[in-house]
Amino acid sequence: MPYFICFLKPPKLNPSPEIFSRLLLLASKYNFRIIAPNRRDYGDSSSLTVDELANINLPDPVQHADFLRARGQDIANFLVYAIKKLRIHPISPSRDAGTEGGVVLIGWSMGNIATMSFVRFFRTFPQDVQDTITQYLQSLVIYGKQVLDLFYRKAEVDYDADAGYNILGFSHPAGAYDAILDPDIPDLDLPKEFSIWVSSYYSHPCYTSQAAISSCTAQVLEDLILKRPTPAETYRPSTFETTTEGELASLMDPVAGSRSERAILAFSPSTISDLTLGTFLLDHPDRNDGVILPAMNVCILYCQASMWSVQWGIRELEKVFLIWRGRPQRHRSVIAVPGGNHFVCRVSFLYGDYMT
Repeated sequence: MPYFICFLKPPKLNPSPEIFSRLLLLASKYNFRIIAPNRRDYGDSSSLTVDELANINLPDPVQHADFLRARGQDIANFLVYAIKKLRIHPISPSRDAGTEGGVVLIGWSMGNIATMSFVRFFRTFPQDVQDTITQYLQSLVIYGKQVLDLFYRKAEVDYDADAGYNILGFSHPAGAYDAILDPDIPDLDLPKEFSIWVSSYYSHPCYTSQAAISSCTAQVLEDLILKRPTPAETYRPSTFETTTEGELASLMDPVAGSRSERAILAFSPSTISDLTLGTFLLDHPDRNDGVILPAMNVCILYCQASMWSVQWGIRELEKVFLIWRGRPQRHRSVIAVPGGNHFVCRVSFLYGDYMT
């Protein structure tokens, strides 16, 4: 009985399945299927309305939360559709004492905002939607989540927000770097330089071996490589540099990035940290009527050769887990992929060992 895995894509990717095509070679071996839906406003998905675009561009946290709740319901509606249309089997015990059937929901990079919104606001969805999904949702995988994603220059922020936003709601660390904000990079070179920076392979000093380490040992930013790595700080070309122009054309969707993604990236850290609370804590204040999705586990998957912000995000998240000791938390696991970068899904032989 196959798993059905839904990948929610990161910014600037259109509905082309090319980004995940190399994983198809693993589908038979690991008995799963891939469904790769695109988020609203990207590629062939429905565009955001004029009112929705206006609301996310206002400095109004209530409107921002309403927008995120709606994106979470987009996922809920799609899952119900897929479950019924494809006749997916519900979760059931397997012969090896695990589980089989159902759905594993995966968010990649900025796609995690949508998947975590789905969990945070699950209780607000229609009861029949909740009942259906509860029987089928086996796991949530948070893949490649960063401390911050910065997609625009500080000069373009026209209200009180950090220069890009904190994906987990953590504070922007002093001395942090993002290529998109580097004043030494000319505007014309920015798309290329950012793409190389985000898809490079980093040999971060905090990892002393290629063994999988379940947490980032960096104590200060100096324990990580912040800028585009020099030849001595990497061991292979970036994904961008090894992708053909034709492949890039099939993967990039710059229109949605400028039309809606910039505004979402300026949501306040408190708005985003509420998603983190709602995903990991079972006693969120809005859920005094019981635990949601009791069978769902959370797997945090990250790559040790990704940019510094991914490593720092894991470090900060594990600190938060310690602070939450004593509060009921959802069962979770943290898996590190040694040698993998932010686009590890393009290197199937690396990812295959983590298909469990």
